[in-house]
Formats: sequence, C-alpha cells, structure tokens
Amino acid sequence: MNDKECSCETCRQREKLELEFPDKEIGLQYAVWDLEKFRLIVSAEELPYLQEELKDKPLERLNEENVQYILAYGVFKSQTEFHEDFFDLKLSKMGTYFYFDREKEQSFEVKIIDYSLLAKQEDEAKVCLLLKANDFLPFPKNQEELSVTLSMTMAELGNTIKNLVFSRIEFGFFRLDSGKIIDKEKIGRWKKQISSKKCFEVPFKRFLVIEPEETD
Repeated sequence: MNDKECSCETCRQREKLELEFPDKEIGLQYAVWDLEKFRLIVSAEELPYLQEELKDKPLERLNEENVQYILAYGVFKSQTEFHEDFFDLKLSKMGTYFYFDREKEQSFEVKIIDYSLLAKQEDEAKVCLLLKANDFLPFPKNQEELSVTLSMTMAELGNTIKNLVFSRIEFGFFRLDSGKIIDKEKIGRWKKQISSKKCFEVPFKRFLVIEPEETD
C-alpha cells in the first residue's frame, strides 16, 4: 500500500513529523530480514556486519568484579511466534543480554536484574530495566542517534553480531532510549528511582529526525 494512503498510527506520526521538520529526513531504525521460515528484525548499525561488509570484534563477556548498575527506559518487542502474553519478557529477568556498540565495533554483555512493566500496546511493552553492566550504554543523545538494542545472549550461536542476532528469532528484544547510573545501595528500592517524566517520553514507535546528506 502507498504510504500516502495508509492511515495507521505509524504513518500518521511520520506524516506529522514530516510537517514539523520539512527540511529533514524521517526514518526508522529497524528493518525486517525475511528468511526462509522466519522474519528477523535487525537494526541499522548491524547491517554492514550482517552483510560482511565490515568485521566486528568478538563479544565481550560481563566482568562481575567490575560492574555498575543502570536504570534504562525503552520498549520491549515480544516474539509472538514463540511466546504468548509477553512470556519472553518474564524470561528476561536475571537473563544475560548483549548490545552492539558501533563505535567500538563490538558486542557487550549485560545482565537484566529486574524490570518494571509500564504499558502495553499489541506486541510491545514500555519498560524500565535495572541492568548490571561494565560500562555505561551508548544511549542516543538526540533524535538523530540510534537507540540501544538489547538481545538475549545465546552462546551456542557464536560470538559476533552476525550470529548473535539470531536469538531474536525465538526471543523478543529491547529498544533502549535513555538511562542513568544508580548507586549500588539503592538497588533494593530501584523502582523508586523511576522517573514518571521519562516513562511518558518513551514512544512505542521511535522515529529518527536526520539531516539529509549533501550531494555534489
């Protein structure tokens, strides 16, 4: 269907942003990769590595002796072909996940200690996570930067991004838009650190407002 004829919420939001920013390009971060039996969602920064145009470093495992605790806001997209009623979100508690840092060209492991479910919409849920990580995650600083994608680590798949992403076939993933470091002594009451303003600011569909590339 032509985008101009579509009246879904995503297209309406895109049209509204196009009117607000007529001199900029409006895009989305994620795309669907059609496989023979499954559809895999991939993020823009991963594509050059999946297509083997670039080569990334092996996954760096979480070092439990040097961790910091991070409160992160974002959206969880459930894998409904395998799980019902957000069961894969429930499985994420105390689970090991990874994110890809495109500047360092490497995936890094984190652990989800707990989560708070804020709202649901179809197969997506707004969440706040309590994470254990070795470094602060590369959250987007503005509307032009990509969100952090957090996916389950399945060691049997391999240790580079072109293999690790296949955990999304069976399990949902997180799109994280912002976060902050919290003190270790506040972990027991971490949910009291959740900002209602930050929760409200998290959109189910996040658009990227990008400056067009200049051409000669």
